[in-house]
This record gives sequence, structure tokens and C-alpha cells, in this order.
Amino acid sequence: TITKKKENLSALLHDVVDFETESAIDRGIALSANIGKLPIVSIDKNRITQVIINLLNNSIKHSNASKISVEAEKKGTHVEIRIKDNGQGLPKDSVDRLFTPFFVSQESTESGGAGLGIYICKGLIDVHGGKIWVESKVGKGTTFFISLPMK
Repeated sequence: TITKKKENLSALLHDVVDFETESAIDRGIALSANIGKLPIVSIDKNRITQVIINLLNNSIKHSNASKISVEAEKKGTHVEIRIKDNGQGLPKDSVDRLFTPFFVSQESTESGGAGLGIYICKGLIDVHGGKIWVESKVGKGTTFFISLPMK
């Protein structure tokens, strides 16, 4: 169930980064936040928190990154959130299938995941009227983008 209320997205993102910092440090990853002043948005706080935690956890566990940043800013009528790492990146065939159910990339097969996390994230962003996509380059890193409407 999605229950939207007006929420402070800046505070939500900072809280998630604070929550995940220890996990990142344990893996030798520098986790940072570059979150501009964001407008109050109508979202289901628990579901958006779930999405951000899932994407951050995936990056921490699977990217082999030394740096991960969470960035957010207002862009026109939307707020754009980026979770960016400097890890090994994903091959194009993995990027093309990432949002399909039960897809587990070769880079993530050791985790034993079911391949549903990112698929569920997409569904949660869709019901918020937003968009989620990924850009990745092998050897350069991966960035997940989330665009949420401000209204």
C-alpha cells in the first residue's frame, strides 16, 4: 500500500546515508551526500526509503567501489536523486535487463539474491509517478537515477 504525505526528502536522504555509513565504512567505501535544498514532496516515506536503501545496499555490496555518493537536486517539476559509484560498472546486457524480475547479473551472483530488489524499486517509483533508470560503464561505475514529481 502506498500512502503519500508531504515529506522532507532532504532529511529522508540524509537519514538513509547516515544509516548506511557504517556498512560502507566496513567495506572500505567512502559514502557521501551532496543533497541540495529540496522542496517538500508528496511521497510514501517508507517506500522511498526502501528504494534508496536497496539501491545503496546494492552499490555497497556489489560495485567494488571506493566511493559512493548520494546526490539530489530540483530539476524543473521533478526532484532528481542519483546514487553514484566508481565501481566496476555493468555490461550493457546487464543494464538492459536490470529492471526485469529475477534478473541477477553475473557481478551479483555470489550474493544469493532473488533478483527482485531493483524490479520492486521500479514498481515503487512508478506508482509515485516517477522514473528510475541506470547508466553504467564497465570500469567506470554505475549511477542510478530517480526522478520524482514535486506535485
